[in-house]
Amino acid sequence: MVATSPDALAHALSQSRSRRDALRLVAGGAIGGALALGSRTVPEARALTEFGSLLTGWTQLAGTTGWLLGYRARDGFANGWPFVDGAIQKGGNAYGFSAGWTRIVGANRSLFFYRQGDGLAASGYLDADGRFVQPEGAVYAFSPNLRFFPGTHSGRFLLYAKTAGNIVPLLLTAAGYYDGFGPRAQVGSGWTHGAGVGSSSFILYRADTGEAATGRVDATLTWIPRATYRFDTGWTHVVGTYGGGLLFYNQLNGVCAYGFLEPAGAWTQLSDPRTTPNFGTGWTRVVGAGSRGVLIWSKKTGRGLGGYLTGADGWVATATYAGGDVRPT
Repeated sequence: MVATSPDALAHALSQSRSRRDALRLVAGGAIGGALALGSRTVPEARALTEFGSLLTGWTQLAGTTGWLLGYRARDGFANGWPFVDGAIQKGGNAYGFSAGWTRIVGANRSLFFYRQGDGLAASGYLDADGRFVQPEGAVYAFSPNLRFFPGTHSGRFLLYAKTAGNIVPLLLTAAGYYDGFGPRAQVGSGWTHGAGVGSSSFILYRADTGEAATGRVDATLTWIPRATYRFDTGWTHVVGTYGGGLLFYNQLNGVCAYGFLEPAGAWTQLSDPRTTPNFGTGWTRVVGAGSRGVLIWSKKTGRGLGGYLTGADGWVATATYAGGDVRPT
C-alpha cells in the first residue's frame, strides 16, 4: 500500500499505532530484532570506537542533540560519536543494527528508522553515554515509499506524502517512542527538501523553482504555516541545526549559504556571497548534530568538514576529516 491519497496516508498512520503491540511479539525474532543491538563482531568496530574514524560507505547520517550516527545499510553496522560544534569527540560507540534501513532521522535525543520498501519503522534513543536504547514495542508499520524530514529539539518531525502534497507532523519522545501524529496539512507536491530547525520550526524547499516555505509545529502537533520565500534554485542539501541555524549547500559548485530561522518562521541570512567560503564540490551528505554543529561528508572518500552556526559569526569551521582519521583544526 502506497500512501498516495489522504485516505491511504490516514490508514498508514493508524496502522503505525494499532500494530505496536502486535509487532512487539516479533521484535526479537523474524525481523532481526528491528533495532536490537547485535552481538556479532564487526571487523572495523574496534578501530572506529577507539579513534573516531570516518569511513566511506555510510548510507545514512543522522544527528541527535548530542550525537552523530553513521549507518551502513548492507550489513547494519553503525557508529556513534559525541558531536560538539562540528567536532567528533572521544568516546564513540559501535552498533550492530538490522540491515536495510533506508531513512534515519533524528529529533531531540531520539532516532527514527524507516524501511522504504515495506514501511517497517522503529525508534529509540542515544543516552548520555552513547548507548542505544530501544524501548519495548518501539516498532511500527507505516505504508512504504513515504518521506521523513529530520526533526527539532522538541522531538517533532515531518512525514511528507509527495504525490498527495500532504505533510503530517509526528512526535518522537525523549524515551525513544514515536508517540502520535497531528492533522494532515496540504502544502503541495514538489518539495525536494525539508528540515527541522531549532525547537519546533521547519523549512520546505523546491530545488527546481527555488520556492521555500516555513512553518512550525505546535504542542498539539498542528502545522502552522509562516512565511514563503524565493531562494536560488539548485541547492542539493538543506540542513537545520537544533540551535536554529540553517545551511544550504550546492554539491555541483561548492557554494553555500547560511543563516537562522526564527521561531516565528522568518529567515535571516548571515552569509555574504562575496566572503562566504566555498566548501568544494562533491560532498554527498550534510547533517546537523549536537546543539549547533554540522558535518559535511563524502561517501566516496570518507573525508569531511565540521563546523557550527552562530548568530554572531555565521559559519565557524572547527574540524577536517580525512577518510580514516579525525583532525580537529
